[in-house]
Amino acid sequence: MKKNLILVAAAALLSLSLSAQSVYRTVGDKSIDLGVGLGGVKIGSGTIVPPVRAAFEYTLLEQRNVGTVSVGGVINYRMDKEAGESFSVVYVGPQVIYRYPVLEKVDLFAKLSLGYLGFASSSAIVDYYVKDLSGFAWSANLGATYYFSDKMGVGLQFGRGLSTAEVFLSIRL
Repeated sequence: MKKNLILVAAAALLSLSLSAQSVYRTVGDKSIDLGVGLGGVKIGSGTIVPPVRAAFEYTLLEQRNVGTVSVGGVINYRMDKEAGESFSVVYVGPQVIYRYPVLEKVDLFAKLSLGYLGFASSSAIVDYYVKDLSGFAWSANLGATYYFSDKMGVGLQFGRGLSTAEVFLSIRL
């Protein structure tokens, strides 16, 4: 049974990779990323919403042997809830993305963002302390995207932000 499942999974991945197109981006290309941070710990009976991210990207510059430069925006959100009290964090900001295609279906990227990081809590005491933490913040990530079709891909990124590691779905528009 296990062997059959592995064979079916391998065949599905192979069929997806056969339909993949070049990952190279050109000026005017647009995409949306939807991601979920890895990790997160449930404390007691509390609920944790892992960091989630939505981002938009628009390619501005391209150079075949050098890569592409894109601009866009990003929003991240995370919430922890324990014993009726909640604590949430949101990050919103513009970002710059450098991409370099390394294989026909894989590109490597570096992202840099400077935006606003806001904290909120349902507890007045906690809220008093976290309001001082709100303000401008930066995030930086390195990662790779594997495109299994000409419009969709999956990726993994690491870096500084609301999560240190994230998996995401990339949708080219």
